[in-house]
Parts: sequence; C-alpha cells; structure tokens
Amino acid sequence: VWISECCPMRFVSVFHGSIFEGAPHPPSCILKLIYHWSCQTNIQNVVQWVKVDNVYIKGVYTWLRAICTLAVHQKCKKLGGPERFVEVT
Repeated sequence: VWISECCPMRFVSVFHGSIFEGAPHPPSCILKLIYHWSCQTNIQNVVQWVKVDNVYIKGVYTWLRAICTLAVHQKCKKLGGPERFVEVT
C-alpha cells in the first residue's frame, strides 16, 4: 500500500487505478496472460500453464484486443485507406 497524499493516515493499494485493480487473479497471472496473448500461444497451453479457465482467458484477450484496436485507431488514422479495412485479431 501507499500512504495517501491528502490523508497521511489513509493507505491506498498500489494496484489502485491499474489493470490489476479488482482482478480476481494475482498480477503475475495477468502478466502471463498478456505475454501469451502477445506471443499468440495456443489457448490449451495457456490454460495448462497459467491455470485459469477458458472464459477468463477469452475475456482478457477480448479486452487486450479492444485496447490495441483503440490505440491503432487513435495513432494511425490513415491506416488502410479509403475502402480498405484493417482488422486487429
């Protein structure tokens, strides 16, 4: 925990405002899922190695894909061109 700037007697979780806040799994698990998503590891291997269920993996991967889609859209407005669509999978 951190000591709050406004109230020295109040403690704030180091996870506050991060991707780890409210996650049902520890940060090491979330980081492993991000790693395997970026490497495009086979889902069955991820289930065995990270020890989370398919539904949770699908949710995290959907979330990561959405973040990347938004970042590409914001940073590369001309990517694809007229009548040319770019898909992030």
